[in-house]
Amino acid sequence: MKWLLFILTLLLFSCDFNGKNGIEIYQLNWRSIDFLENNRKGNYCDLKINQEDLFDKPILTDSDIAHFDWNSQELILTEKGRVKIDLLKIPLDGLAVAMILNGEIIYGFWFLNSESPYGCGGVYSEPKLDFKLKFGQADGYDYGKDPRFDSRIKEYLKTRN
Repeated sequence: MKWLLFILTLLLFSCDFNGKNGIEIYQLNWRSIDFLENNRKGNYCDLKINQEDLFDKPILTDSDIAHFDWNSQELILTEKGRVKIDLLKIPLDGLAVAMILNGEIIYGFWFLNSESPYGCGGVYSEPKLDFKLKFGQADGYDYGKDPRFDSRIKEYLKTRN
């Protein structure tokens, strides 16, 4: 009996630490002003991300997300998640972040400050207003392929609840 409990405990702990963390949003180790200055020749919304670009801990974890509406690309946060976003300082030039699924980088995007004069032709959100992941600008300006409807996220959402 003790062996069975030991094995079950090991299995439970290994499930928690095997990279199956669901959806997480990480801040990138970039100061956005520096990134803008170094990327003037390209589109600053086109984020090429490596694992070492991620902060050590996520801004939001899967448990902070009550619901992810696939069709509207809106994240509905739990109360704890909403508090995390409310406390987050988003500079006028934006905050570079990444959508991570089970430890894998899916795409980068920007948290924009609602008072910011900057726009983005890629993926962005103004999470303090609503948490809709948007692509391109209202005037039709967009950059590259829209990565938001990645099939890996869709498949995960089917099994999440």
